[in-house]
Amino acid sequence: MLITPVHIKKDIRMTTFTPVFGQIPVRRSDASPILEQLNLNDFKDKVFAFSASIPALCKVGIHKDSQYPVKWSLLLAPVDNDNVLIEIVRPKSNVIQTEVLTPVGTTSPSYRDEDCDVAESWCLKYGSCFFNPSDVWHRAVNLVNRPQIIFSLRSTEIEIDEVLKRIT
Repeated sequence: MLITPVHIKKDIRMTTFTPVFGQIPVRRSDASPILEQLNLNDFKDKVFAFSASIPALCKVGIHKDSQYPVKWSLLLAPVDNDNVLIEIVRPKSNVIQTEVLTPVGTTSPSYRDEDCDVAESWCLKYGSCFFNPSDVWHRAVNLVNRPQIIFSLRSTEIEIDEVLKRIT
């Protein structure tokens, strides 16, 4: 499996987060409120966060996070923001890569939706999940007719097991 489901003992609430909807749907965010809710304050120097503000019935385009490689990404959906599908995709043979604006605002290689097959998917309605976003092409899909917010905790330093043993 490329995506690993995770049952977290605690719901995540959007306490101090203000979503920003616009051309760049994914932004670096303050991890402190999330880490505090998960009792992971001691990881504040080793774990950082991104937030994705996905408009109604929209997708975050296909991308790899290879420009900023990390060991893992733990995806969390705050209460009432869990109708997001995470998809790992594989490009079909003989398709041409395009260059697009990435979710964080830089240009990067990508593929058009029709040039890829879904290899694996996970709906955050059923819980959190993690995967390595530096190694696989992936996208997020908002399944409902209202904006959805998700968070991605990431690290370049520690292994996911160190986090999971504390929150599952």
